[in-house]
Amino acid sequence: MNLFKNIFSISIIGIILFYALIAFYRYEQKFSSQQRSFISSLNELNRHNSDLKYNILQSSIFAYYNQDDTTNHVTLLEQSYEKLQNEQILNNKNYAQVKKDITDLRPVIDKKMDDIRKFLIINAGIKNSFIFLSRHASRSQHYFSANDSIHEQIDSLMALFSNARRIQDNSYISKDSKVLFTNEHLTQKQKEYIKTFNLHASYLLQNFNQFIKLVDKILDDTIDDKTDIIAEEFAKSSQKDMQALNYFAVTLITVLLLLIVTIIYLFIKIWQENKLLKTARYDLDYSLTHDKLTGLYNRNAFEEMISEADNKFTLLLINIDKFKQINDLYGNSIGNKLLKEVSRFIQFDSLKYFHTKYFRLGGDEFAVLVQNLPIKEAENIANSLARSISLHHFIISDISINLSVSIAINNKRPLLENADMALKHIKSFPEISSIVFDEKMNLLEKIKKNIEIITLVKEAVRDNRVIPYFQPILNVKTKKIEKYEALVRIINHDGTLVMPFDFLEIIRKTSVYKDITRIMINKVIAIAKDKPYRFSINISMQDISNDELMRVFFTQLELNKSSNFHLDIELLETENLYDIKRIEKFINDVKQYGCKVLIDDFGTGYSNFSYFSYLDIDSLKVDGSIIKEIIKDDKKLQILKAINRFAFAIDVETVAEFVENRGIFDKIEEVGITYAQGYFIGKPSPDLLKDDSFTV
Repeated sequence: MNLFKNIFSISIIGIILFYALIAFYRYEQKFSSQQRSFISSLNELNRHNSDLKYNILQSSIFAYYNQDDTTNHVTLLEQSYEKLQNEQILNNKNYAQVKKDITDLRPVIDKKMDDIRKFLIINAGIKNSFIFLSRHASRSQHYFSANDSIHEQIDSLMALFSNARRIQDNSYISKDSKVLFTNEHLTQKQKEYIKTFNLHASYLLQNFNQFIKLVDKILDDTIDDKTDIIAEEFAKSSQKDMQALNYFAVTLITVLLLLIVTIIYLFIKIWQENKLLKTARYDLDYSLTHDKLTGLYNRNAFEEMISEADNKFTLLLINIDKFKQINDLYGNSIGNKLLKEVSRFIQFDSLKYFHTKYFRLGGDEFAVLVQNLPIKEAENIANSLARSISLHHFIISDISINLSVSIAINNKRPLLENADMALKHIKSFPEISSIVFDEKMNLLEKIKKNIEIITLVKEAVRDNRVIPYFQPILNVKTKKIEKYEALVRIINHDGTLVMPFDFLEIIRKTSVYKDITRIMINKVIAIAKDKPYRFSINISMQDISNDELMRVFFTQLELNKSSNFHLDIELLETENLYDIKRIEKFINDVKQYGCKVLIDDFGTGYSNFSYFSYLDIDSLKVDGSIIKEIIKDDKKLQILKAINRFAFAIDVETVAEFVENRGIFDKIEEVGITYAQGYFIGKPSPDLLKDDSFTV
């Protein structure tokens, strides 16, 4: 926005400068016009002055030259002076000296005019006398004989006058020049002739000197010198004005050029910023519709597309099986690279003719949205894709990774919800890699059932209807009940019991799960603190990762530190105890309060023996799937023996659960199992057994 303000401000300044340049141009034109006019007037004055002097010279030389032109030239000279005096440029104070010089010229012109008037008067007399003498001399033959010497005198005087006039030299007429002489012997007509001749000759002799001086004065350079001074002074003043105008023009043009350059720079800046803005907008639009890691469309784009799509779309919802284990094993960096490889792998060439769109909906879940693809063909493609992925070796950072995917196919709205339900359903059947959503699968009813269970558990937590049941654990060697495992139960509204397998797996993914664990901790400790038995409770990795729940747990241990009770912690081995350092710290902390730690359900799940290298484990509870089969399945019996030998080797006690009959009990006793738990020993009950003795 500031950039546009700057451009607007600079544009306004530029417009002002532009109009200033126009005003300057017009002023300069006016100045030049006035300058040219003044110079023209001054030249006109000089020209008329020269014409006048030339006219005076001609008039003074030629006897028959008409003096009327002189008057015209005088008038023109006067007019040119008046014109020069009234030139507009003289109103400028910078030309005050020029104006003064012109004013000073006025007396010079007036003096010249006065001399001209005198010249005209004398010149007229001289012309008349000279012309008269010339005519008069030509008639001398009528009055005198041919041999008379007077002819020579007349010729001499006429030559004298003629040369003096032509050459404009007064020296031809000296002081000694005389007129014609007469004597008594001459006739009366001769005397009259000479008298007339001498009258005009005397006039010439007396006035020629003044005539020459007047001509010299008129022809002098007084006016020329003055006009030269005026021209020189005008040149100085106008030069200063021209320099000022030039400086002003250069300044204006420079500023204008700088503004133009600045505007061009700002426009380039705007163009660059617009380009960056378009790039940022494109990146923003891209990030809103695309997954940053894989470059596929994201969930937002998916939801937008399916909201506009009709029922002709078929969705393939793809989930990578056990991707969390891959992340845990190789790290997130390898996991991300694997996701990118999978995103490329799922783009089958056979799908490109169906306007197929590919999405990463989040985590390890991909979607393929296909148009006009029959459901049967979609199922075939899904099976082919799942099979290809399972056979493919993904090479990531020189690590070969094999994986499998589960694919749900659906073309019924709501596309994603139906496919998601089908995908969750297929996860319960590891042997199946793809499934077509069918309303007959009643998946929606299952979800509704799950919601009802979650509601039931929440209400039970709210109404204090979550209670512990205690199942006795027998020391096989002493045949004494030494321990109890606390098992969670919920009392329904009608007083019936809800067993943990009806709700525990469902609520494990909800926030109410931690409430169940918290209630069990509080109630078991409250019951056990004055009993001479060890009580075990189940703690999952999910519980240990919940900091709030752990603060409650250790607060209870601290508050009941002085009580004479013993608590055992059963860690569920069916879960991946992925955060070994957190587990190790947890075990060390609980042992500070006299607790022992068991690995529950050992022999199934991950059966990670490396736990014993890092963790201070006290007992192994062998999974019931092994114990229940040891009578009829020798392999399970050998597994039990192997586990027991392993436990003995590392000095760890063993517990056999699901001891349901005498035969199983005899076998575990024969193997050397430390403790037995199961219906053969005692069923879970809200109350403890009254007798610790057990009779086989």
